[in-house]
Amino acid sequence: MPKLKDFRVMLLPCRRDESNPGFLVTEFSFFSGVSYPTLNFPARTTAEVIKVCDEYARAHGEGCRASVRCLSKPKPAHFDRDTKSLTYNIRALTDDEREKIEADRAEIWADAKARLVAEIAAVKEGS
Repeated sequence: MPKLKDFRVMLLPCRRDESNPGFLVTEFSFFSGVSYPTLNFPARTTAEVIKVCDEYARAHGEGCRASVRCLSKPKPAHFDRDTKSLTYNIRALTDDEREKIEADRAEIWADAKARLVAEIAAVKEGS
């Protein structure tokens, strides 16, 4: 059985970007004097860490991103991979927002393709 290790989770304010709802914005400041909800706890595995983070963030109730640190070495297996993008209580995208994001992506790709075709044609003409 793995050894018990100490962890710290800090909940940072997080929300959907208003201009591009496909992105999340996390607000964090070192020097503003703002204190963020923090919890120190022991756990043995990454799954236990995520379970504690889930419970703590849901009790917090606001949109947040969990910043998790292992305070004792070595980290449990897959710790960084499994804890790097823990977000909670974020409003789900509507169907209209999803469609707009897909349309924007298609337009960006079409523009990039047109520019690339134009550049290739210019190089061929110059040869």
